[in-house]
Amino acid sequence: MEPEKVEHSLETICKSLAEYAVERDDINDLVQSLPTDMNINTVTLSYELQLLKIISVGWSFSVFMADHPKKNQAAEVFWSLIRDFSKDISNVTGMMIGHTIDYFQLIKDRFDYYVSCLDQAVKNDDPASAIGPAFAESCKDTDNPFITITGARIFNYSSHAVKEYLGSVGLSIH
Repeated sequence: MEPEKVEHSLETICKSLAEYAVERDDINDLVQSLPTDMNINTVTLSYELQLLKIISVGWSFSVFMADHPKKNQAAEVFWSLIRDFSKDISNVTGMMIGHTIDYFQLIKDRFDYYVSCLDQAVKNDDPASAIGPAFAESCKDTDNPFITITGARIFNYSSHAVKEYLGSVGLSIH
């Protein structure tokens, strides 16, 4: 007897990926695993890791669905969910610091930055080899190899998780 195949709507898939993108347990684990004697600004690191994780999930989703007929619709739904999350973050942060921020704009700016770094990388190279140094630059800590490796790790973890998830729900992936 074959296992029953569960149907997953595009909205459900996008919601699951958006929830994964903003979930922080893996980020906290990565930050806590770093050496304490390296003068790492963990506040900046956590903040930048969250941005990179969101971007990595969104980028991977689009790459792995490159040939899927509903790629554009999926991207629209995913980024709409991230925009809603960003509004909440912007509102809470604005109340805490006393001025407004646009968290979604920060995500878009970082997305453009990371895509630019990927475009400059060698086509057959591992994308994480471009993301790691770019992440260290975003953290303003380019001399610390732990920062570079941590950025590459969250990118790889997120990309692999998206690929595995899409495969598990039966989407053909690129």
